[in-house]
Amino acid sequence: MARSTQRETSAKVAVLSRTAILAGSGLGVVLFVVLVGLYLATPKERVEKFGLEALLRGPNEDSDQVLTPLEEARDRFNDQYRLSYKSSTRPEISGTKLMLRAISEFNEREREIMIDDAVRLLRDHPDAKPQVFALVDQFLVNNPHMAPHGKKVKSAVEQQLAQEPSRRLDWLDY
Repeated sequence: MARSTQRETSAKVAVLSRTAILAGSGLGVVLFVVLVGLYLATPKERVEKFGLEALLRGPNEDSDQVLTPLEEARDRFNDQYRLSYKSSTRPEISGTKLMLRAISEFNEREREIMIDDAVRLLRDHPDAKPQVFALVDQFLVNNPHMAPHGKKVKSAVEQQLAQEPSRRLDWLDY
């Protein structure tokens, strides 16, 4: 009787080991098919290609090339802080808006910042200054209650434009 029990036990172990091997193999095949299917379903433009040729070509040659995380971060930074921003509006309009915002600002510190921005723009586009001041004067005629603020802002802008531009990063000189 001990022999038959021993045979039955070894037969059960053999069946279980074969079943485990078959189940593991089947699971491996299923996993392989799923991975191959996912790879084939991935669009070709999403598959990054690394190599010397791609590095030499650079990221800006192809518009559909996938950006690296560093390039994406640079683009987000430039978009956020407008480092490569080229205004499509005319400088007369931008300068007038800056001056009017400075006139309507009651916080002195914020007003100084807006005046600095207007001065910087008018220094870059000196031919826009007469038209900007004419539009600001027209606004002040239509809104006489803003005249005292307008006088302050206009005189501050005139005063800063008359001065030599200051270098803000003097400490960079070696």
